[in-house]
Amino acid sequence: MHEDRRLTAVFCRRFIRGFDKQIIESLSSPTTEIFCEAVCAAGNWAIDAAWSRIAALVTTRETEKNLRLAAIEAAAMIRPQEAAEISGPLPESDDADIVDAVYEALTLTG
Repeated sequence: MHEDRRLTAVFCRRFIRGFDKQIIESLSSPTTEIFCEAVCAAGNWAIDAAWSRIAALVTTRETEKNLRLAAIEAAAMIRPQEAAEISGPLPESDDADIVDAVYEALTLTG
């Protein structure tokens, strides 16, 4: 499938129920945009099978900022209690966007 079409498909899966398997498969995409959309879709549908991959993105300092922001939100939607635990040190970040994302995600879920 052409990359643009695949990106569109993964984006749309964020809004259409029933594509959990395809969303999980897209979490293995080497294409950053597709991978990020898969993270958002997994969070939107609270796909528990995506938890370990998304939690790793939240806790890894080397995660690209936009991807980390998406992972913070997704983690809070998948496992709110555990997301609060793994996000523990993030409110102390020097990056205001990271701090805001943590507070917003945890406030919306809990």
